[in-house]
Amino acid sequence: MKKIFFSISVLAFIGLALTSCKKPVTINIDATSADIIVVTDTTSQTGDHTFQAMNVSCNIDSILTASGVSSVADFKSATLKSADITITDPSTQLFDPIDAINGWFSIGSASGTQIFGMNPVPNGVNTLSVPGGTVDITSFLKAKTFSFTVKGTLSAPITQPVTMHIKLHYSLQAQKTL
Repeated sequence: MKKIFFSISVLAFIGLALTSCKKPVTINIDATSADIIVVTDTTSQTGDHTFQAMNVSCNIDSILTASGVSSVADFKSATLKSADITITDPSTQLFDPIDAINGWFSIGSASGTQIFGMNPVPNGVNTLSVPGGTVDITSFLKAKTFSFTVKGTLSAPITQPVTMHIKLHYSLQAQKTL
């Protein structure tokens, strides 16, 4: 009888220990921004050009919550996987006058961090998928609002405003307790 009671006690203790041990694990989260709309100004100049700078927001809390991460403190790292850029207006506009394009994040008056770039930009297309990189952008996403600047190099003037829609694809890592 003592052996049966001892065995049951040991099994109960092991079962309790296993269920009460919550183990943090690192999870990968893929996230995509809402469309960021960039409208270029017209210019007769060629060479380096800033297409547009703007403040953008990232609701990192809702992205993490949807993935089962309990707090922003558990958000560990982020990189940009890619940027999809599509010219939507004028509908016949192609990337032909743009030799290079890149995107930058910054906070406040700090100098920017380049998060993507393509040089050369192919001719004859109105959509680009620009690879991201290994730059850690965690501080920008945790700030929730930051500056996004699109720059490039022009080989020809831009004679009418061009509207580009940009989607940023992020790879995030966070800790989740199981």
